[in-house]
Amino acid sequence: MFFTPEDTRRRYAIIESSQFELVENLALPRVVEALGQSTVDAILEGNDQLYIPNIHNGELIIPRRYRNKNKIPVIAIDPGEEVHMSESVLIQTPAQKSQVNGYFQIAWERDNPLSKELVEEILPSKNPRIVSDETRRIHLNENLLGRVAVPQMYIDLSDAESLPAGNQKFVLFGRPVMAICTENRGYSMDSLFLHELIHVNQFRSKGITSYVKNEYYKDSINQELEAYHYHNAYDESVFDPSLDFWQSLIANRRRFLANMIELVRSSCADPDRPFEVNKEIYEELKFMNISWLPENVEF
Repeated sequence: MFFTPEDTRRRYAIIESSQFELVENLALPRVVEALGQSTVDAILEGNDQLYIPNIHNGELIIPRRYRNKNKIPVIAIDPGEEVHMSESVLIQTPAQKSQVNGYFQIAWERDNPLSKELVEEILPSKNPRIVSDETRRIHLNENLLGRVAVPQMYIDLSDAESLPAGNQKFVLFGRPVMAICTENRGYSMDSLFLHELIHVNQFRSKGITSYVKNEYYKDSINQELEAYHYHNAYDESVFDPSLDFWQSLIANRRRFLANMIELVRSSCADPDRPFEVNKEIYEELKFMNISWLPENVEF
């Protein structure tokens, strides 16, 4: 894959116009009221960490000047196109590495902390262990307009010394990469950009999690419930009621999926755990034939 200067400019323009419209709308009082100031601040902070990388022969490489910074790549790709993450994307951001250290400090007994050497050993910057090649591929199928791709490394520390009781299998996350489609297919790109920035914020300081397959799947659903909640709140706050019938019809089509998912979540969620999936939510989403929903999740 080689991008011509014209093609590169086209992709840059899609990203920058989406960013501009989103940031402009996030300054509107009605949008701040709908999302909450802390959420707006977090979205803007995540947006500030984005940068547009160069793609060399279909491969995304993190420049050396960014490898020890919390910078997140954002790319625009055509339907059917595929970008591969280089080894450099496996290197965690400083925020992710900090979370790994904090995770084990909490998990281990205070009088028997995990050694710094073992923490360094499991970090992907030193030893990537079992890397999921599938999670290093960035592509958008026909049902996706955007995604945050996160390379994943599976680690089994069952044989390591000084481990606490409990689960000893983990997933390490590399640097997240935000991808949006070059074709909006009638949908609002600023809403899409906001949705994916929520996912960026979920992962930009998340370096590790314990791996229990069913719980891992539930967590992925929880992340989507949160993203669609803010996606829907944003859409409703920027909707222009003065649109004529046909304009309104198009706008409502753009809002439909986020609105339906949020309706299910708000109707069925535990108020004390608003973004935690339960069996009722899962069955409703399954009935809606949601493409990203994992199969055979147990409750």
